[in-house]
Amino acid sequence: MNNRSSTRIFFFRYLLLFFSVFNILTIQAQRIKDDTINIRNFRSSDYNASVYNYDIEEDENGIIYVANANGVLSYDGSTWELTPIRGLVGARSLKITGDGKVYVGGVNEFGYLERDSIGTLQYYSLKEQLHDSVKTGQVWQIIKFKENLLFQSYRGLFSYDGNKVKHIDITKSWLLQINNKVLASVFDNGIAHIKGDSLVYVDRSFQDPDDAPFRTLPYKGTQHLLLTEEHGLYTIDTNSYMIKKWTCNANEVFKEHGLYDGLVWNDSSYLFATTRKGIYWMNHDGKIVGKITKSEGLMTNQMREFLRDSKGNLWLSGNGLVHVVFPQQQNTSNFKTLIRQIEINDSIVFIESNKIEKSLYESGSINALVFKYSSPGFDKDDLQYSSFLEGLDNKWSDWSGEAKKEYRDLSSGTYTFYVKARLQNGEESLTDKLTIHIPSLWYRTKGAYVVGVFLFLLIIWMGTNYRNAKLKLKNVHLEKLISERTSDLIIQKEELIVANNELDNFVYRSSHDLIAPLKSLKGLINITRNESSEDLKEEYFDMMENSIVKLEDFIKSILEYSSNSKMEIKKEAINLNEIVDTILDDLKYFDNAENVTFYKEIDTIIEFKSDPKRLKIILSNLIANAIKYHNYRQPSPYIKVILKNVDDRTVIEVEDNGQGITQQHISTIFNMFVRASDTSEGSGLGLYIVKDTVGKLGGTIEVNSEYGVGSVFSVIF
Repeated sequence: MNNRSSTRIFFFRYLLLFFSVFNILTIQAQRIKDDTINIRNFRSSDYNASVYNYDIEEDENGIIYVANANGVLSYDGSTWELTPIRGLVGARSLKITGDGKVYVGGVNEFGYLERDSIGTLQYYSLKEQLHDSVKTGQVWQIIKFKENLLFQSYRGLFSYDGNKVKHIDITKSWLLQINNKVLASVFDNGIAHIKGDSLVYVDRSFQDPDDAPFRTLPYKGTQHLLLTEEHGLYTIDTNSYMIKKWTCNANEVFKEHGLYDGLVWNDSSYLFATTRKGIYWMNHDGKIVGKITKSEGLMTNQMREFLRDSKGNLWLSGNGLVHVVFPQQQNTSNFKTLIRQIEINDSIVFIESNKIEKSLYESGSINALVFKYSSPGFDKDDLQYSSFLEGLDNKWSDWSGEAKKEYRDLSSGTYTFYVKARLQNGEESLTDKLTIHIPSLWYRTKGAYVVGVFLFLLIIWMGTNYRNAKLKLKNVHLEKLISERTSDLIIQKEELIVANNELDNFVYRSSHDLIAPLKSLKGLINITRNESSEDLKEEYFDMMENSIVKLEDFIKSILEYSSNSKMEIKKEAINLNEIVDTILDDLKYFDNAENVTFYKEIDTIIEFKSDPKRLKIILSNLIANAIKYHNYRQPSPYIKVILKNVDDRTVIEVEDNGQGITQQHISTIFNMFVRASDTSEGSGLGLYIVKDTVGKLGGTIEVNSEYGVGSVFSVIF
């Protein structure tokens, strides 16, 4: 063979190898795009709970559990069930370990769900074991380490061995589980081993007060990937535990859109959820190879956590829930149908096995018997069911999308109920069955009929006596009702008297505060007419202007009070930055306004709706008071407006380092015509209007003040 032929064969071999590799990479990159996927968006109205969802878990039967702001949701493919946790607080994290319990981390609470004797999910608190002084905060993470469960919050770590809870003072951290070790990723400190109740730091290269690695994924050899919310991906070596920034194309996307969760998708790719732009697939080289965003059918781009279930499909949490089904990759090897509940008359029994306790139904007649079933991991909209009641039916029922079967007036005997499901492609599930026994009822015997006739005559006699007694009771009830109505009228009259007295007081005080500056103005006019000195005239004019300003402020307060009581509430999205800037622009010519420094700490991520006009009245009064009664003798007077979320509530604070309020005045500052300071020249209506307006918006207002130090007014929605 000559050199040219050898070269040609060599060239074609490498060309063939190149196209083979290129074809494999192209298929990998396009697989997610080309596969047919079904996206189902579940809104809060679908599962009857809060729109906010967090962690997701799946049990051995394929039941999906979701941490929701109203408790824990469970879904078997047909029915949603909400289980509240203690204090009706929100759930944030979940863990299923195979012991029949669902462990839950919530807001200032943690514990587990377990089914009771009739199969109803009940919540059992573990926090009750802790002393009242121990603060748990929001439990964002649960991991199983050896024989213990670790509940992590920003305020501490709580270890549970199956009997007792131990508090470990490790705060502001995430837990990283790598191989057989648990590391603590501490905000603003780095990565540390947990040794007993203390930390031994192994790497301090990543220090950020607001971010820390929160998840690990296996990468290559001893290397693992570390996920951070705003800084993208890092690598950590499990030999040295040193971390390094991972330079890859995907990191630019993750830093822009924020990371919230990640998992290994297959041998050559990863899946990541972002807080601002949906989900992304990334290959081992750090390149984005696929995505699903709002444009592709997600209800929102703000994703939190996700789960790849036993069928190979995705569950995504966020503002709502999303189920992404990959029909081409779906695992149907364990396709089964489960009888989940039976309704016997008006009682519901959850089925955990194919046995039912006889005591649940033997005491009475079964007028209605309803079997409810599902195929966990598959949505009922994709299924049809067929059933057969051995002992009654002659054949299997026709296929139907109904996930229940009802029977009425069953006679005594033993029955076995069978049910199976079928996918749209014709594949059938495993069959589930349940056997029940209905005993003969005593009232169908001859003796029962004799007793029945006797009881019938007895009932007629008792009914006559009962009717007479009922008429007497009705007369007594009417007399009592008349007495109660009379009492209500007296109470209403007293309330009207109180309201009338309050109105009289308002008119009297308002008249006094209106007349006082007018009289002062009138006297100053007379004095000025007879004054020849220009300097004194100028001083009198200043005094007149001051009286007019007082009068104007008081009339403004009356108008605000009147408009708040009559004006319709119109809620819309609030831009607090714009409202505060408008108020500061209105008040910039206030006396001493130029001597105070204004700060804003407004979290722009927080979205809430309210009435912008009323909100401006509230903040304008609070900021104006802070300017009027500040302490300008100190070196750094300031006023700060803060917007934040505290325990799922929106809080607006107006903070100053001014004069403060004495304890003797603080309990009455929100009353009408009360002045909190002896030096106050206001109408005494400002804070009364603030509280009344906050109440109209469905909120509350609190004040924390120390005389000589400053005050914080908190408006809470």
